[in-house]
Amino acid sequence: MIEVAIHNGSPGLANRIKNYASILRTFKQALTIKNADAYIFDDIRVATDEELNTFPCYDNWRLATLPGEDKYKTEYKHIDLLYDKTPEHFVEKYKKVFKHLKINKDILEYIDDFTKDWDGVIGLHIRSWYCDRHKYHSDELFENVFFMW
Repeated sequence: MIEVAIHNGSPGLANRIKNYASILRTFKQALTIKNADAYIFDDIRVATDEELNTFPCYDNWRLATLPGEDKYKTEYKHIDLLYDKTPEHFVEKYKKVFKHLKINKDILEYIDDFTKDWDGVIGLHIRSWYCDRHKYHSDELFENVFFMW
């Protein structure tokens, strides 16, 4: 049985996290080709050349479902982006997996120190494009609402 798989793609951090979580549902260890990820996550390291030629590589921005789990998906093709409609089976499975993705303590300490005086601050990330990066939208609606405060 192969116990290791390697993440080898997806530029976005959220998509990489989903890929690592998906790998960890099936394999005991996730490796990466990205030095940044080896720094961000305590238990993920950069794969060696030998490992790249030995272990399977994955690049999928969706949360994986395993063979036999289609019956839990109900009417949905994929389980990510469902929020409160995510079937409980997958919520329980992925809760266990996400516990294994530990953020580097240096990063957590830096964030805590940087934001220590931010009482009552709300952060919001707004993309200017939608999925395929060819559909752009204006931020004017958000700017009008948020800059009124």
